[in-house]
Amino acid sequence: MISTFGGHAYDALLLYAAAVKRAGSADKAKVRDALETLKSIAGVDGVYNLSPTDHMGLDTTAFHMVEIRGGKWTLLY
Repeated sequence: MISTFGGHAYDALLLYAAAVKRAGSADKAKVRDALETLKSIAGVDGVYNLSPTDHMGLDTTAFHMVEIRGGKWTLLY
């Protein structure tokens, strides 16, 4: 069965690894602080730009609705 959860888990690990690298440590507080500074991290779900006030890090470009019209994918806005 196909699920989106594998992609979500991949993104979480990607963000964690980037934060540990930036923090230079696996210390929880340092990783948390580093997570809030990550910018332009391309993941499965979109491009992450985190901040102290935005812990999701995705903007509306990560969420597209599509519809099939005439046998082709069409973006809906």
